[in-house]
Amino acid sequence: MTENARGRAALAEKMDDRRAYLRIKWQDVAKRAVLSIATLGRVRSGKGELTTDTKYAIEDALEWERGSIDAILDGGEPTPKPETPPVPAAGGNPRALIAEWTPAEIARVETMSFDEIEAEGRTIGRFSGDDARARYLHDAAVIKLHRAPESTRNTKKSRSLGS
Repeated sequence: MTENARGRAALAEKMDDRRAYLRIKWQDVAKRAVLSIATLGRVRSGKGELTTDTKYAIEDALEWERGSIDAILDGGEPTPKPETPPVPAAGGNPRALIAEWTPAEIARVETMSFDEIEAEGRTIGRFSGDDARARYLHDAAVIKLHRAPESTRNTKKSRSLGS
């Protein structure tokens, strides 16, 4: 077996291991990579061309860092991308969200107005992106509404924190 053939066999094995780890089907990998299932099959069998674009597409689909496929072909290991915690959907479990905040953060949010929360959300969005902003605004609203007296909840729920 040539060095190239060994590298391609290792690539097929690592791709299969990663696909199984992610609990996805080959069709899902192809969809994520925006490749046909036939192209993906040729790559796995060692017959398909490995252009830079194809490598990047497969690395993204399998949640590997750039250069992982080249590392495998050279006898090394792929580097998984760091796992990111999922952002809870609106209406998530308030107790679980509150558990992620320190007591000092909760106390601070409880004393902030909704306008102050919105301003802080904009700042977070500027430095950490829209996902972080949305997460902050959602969590702050849940904390605020969870702790608000029942008589004031309807008024506070109608205020918009986003946009």
